[in-house]
Amino acid sequence: MRRFIIQTLLFAASAFLVAYIAVAVVGIKAKSSFKLTNPETTLVFFGNSHVMTGVNDSMIPGSYNFGRNGERMEWVYAKVRLILDNNPQVKTIGIGFDNVLCFHNQETEKVHMQNMSPYFLGVWSPEDFLALWRTGTLTYNFDMYTKSLNVAKLYEAYREGGKGAEALTMGGFDPSDRNALQEDIRRRGINIQDGNAASDTQIGNSEYEPMAHYFLDRIIEYCREKGVKVFFFLPPQHHLLRNSLKKSMLVYREFYDTIPYLNYMDVKLPDSCFQDLDHLNRKGADKFSRMLGKDLETADFR
Repeated sequence: MRRFIIQTLLFAASAFLVAYIAVAVVGIKAKSSFKLTNPETTLVFFGNSHVMTGVNDSMIPGSYNFGRNGERMEWVYAKVRLILDNNPQVKTIGIGFDNVLCFHNQETEKVHMQNMSPYFLGVWSPEDFLALWRTGTLTYNFDMYTKSLNVAKLYEAYREGGKGAEALTMGGFDPSDRNALQEDIRRRGINIQDGNAASDTQIGNSEYEPMAHYFLDRIIEYCREKGVKVFFFLPPQHHLLRNSLKKSMLVYREFYDTIPYLNYMDVKLPDSCFQDLDHLNRKGADKFSRMLGKDLETADFR
């Protein structure tokens, strides 16, 4: 029994040492991996698939889209730090603020945990890890390590060093020519005349998720320390989803009403601009990006 305990402790210590070394090496690589190749990039967009598919950064001078499918607020915080720490020219960040970032459920958590990156482990502070353990599920906290510290991801992080953030599989504008809007409406059983749709991924939990709350506060705090301006924005979604987005607006009004918010939910684009109820297609992204770029030119927070 004593021998088994000693062997178990030695194994645990060895595993911790290997993980520590791996995170340290990845941290060194981050200095070059997250150096944006365009020194004139002063604005970076963060968010989930609504940002990833909806913001064509090539149409907004001096910007870079770092949105990614299934993003979580704690990952956005890590990416904000990685970008700001390695790109002093960035002066403004825009966060796609919606229900998906504010509310999560275990089903969506399982689907998107493959996006967990070893880069994040080197950015979070002990206080951040405590918040993760306190507010996350047991499965999430287990996956936090197993999904990031695997050989494939560590090798990818090492190999991508020096190629710029846009070379990583951690976000970027991803246009789509798909048009499955009517199929999505039928799948969800929506009454078009009702206009009161709500999807599971849009609604999530009934209260503002503590983990999202903690890390969005951390984002705002860190940007203030760096002298970087923050604004929220909501890319257009189909008008049938308008009522389902009210919860994130309640969160905004209660906690963040001092943050500038560009809300495009009331912009009614034609059906041909959507790949489904939630996401713009290439045509819609171009229309919205021109609109967003024009508004940002005259915004008083830039």
